Amino acid sequence: MQTLAIAPWSEALAAEVTTWPDHLLHLLARAGIGLVEAELPAEDEEVCWWYVSRASGERRELTRLPVRLFRPVLARLALFAELSPYCGHAVFGVEPFPNWSAAGVHRFSLFVCNEPTMGFWARLYLYCIDGVWPMRTAVEPHIV
Repeated sequence: MQTLAIAPWSEALAAEVTTWPDHLLHLLARAGIGLVEAELPAEDEEVCWWYVSRASGERRELTRLPVRLFRPVLARLALFAELSPYCGHAVFGVEPFPNWSAAGVHRFSLFVCNEPTMGFWARLYLYCIDGVWPMRTAVEPHIV
C-alpha cells in the first residue's frame, strides 16, 4: 500500500480545489474511524459531506462544498489517489499530523464516481489507524 503526502493543516486548504482533498483527509482523521460520503444534490447550492462514526454509528455533517466545485473536487480526489478522474477505487495510507487523534499511519479507502452516466459521488473511509484500530482487547482461544 502506498503512503501519500498531504499538506499540513490550515483553514486555507478548504479554499482551493487543488488542496480540498487534503482538507477532507484532515477532517476525517480528526473525526476518527468512519466514513465520509457525499453526492451531487438535485437542487441544493451546496454539497454536504456526511461523516458516519464506525464506533457509534452517529451521522453528522462534516463539511460543505459549493455545488460548482463538487465535480472538480471529485477529480482532484481521484488524481490525489492516482485514479482516473472519472471513477475508481484506491487504498492508501497517510502519515499522521500532530492535531490528529492517533500517532499511527492512517489507512484510507476511497471510492469515487465522477461520470455523467453513473453519477457524482464519493465515499472515503478511514478504516484503520496502525496500532489503534482494529485491535483485539483480549486474546481469543484458537479452536481447532
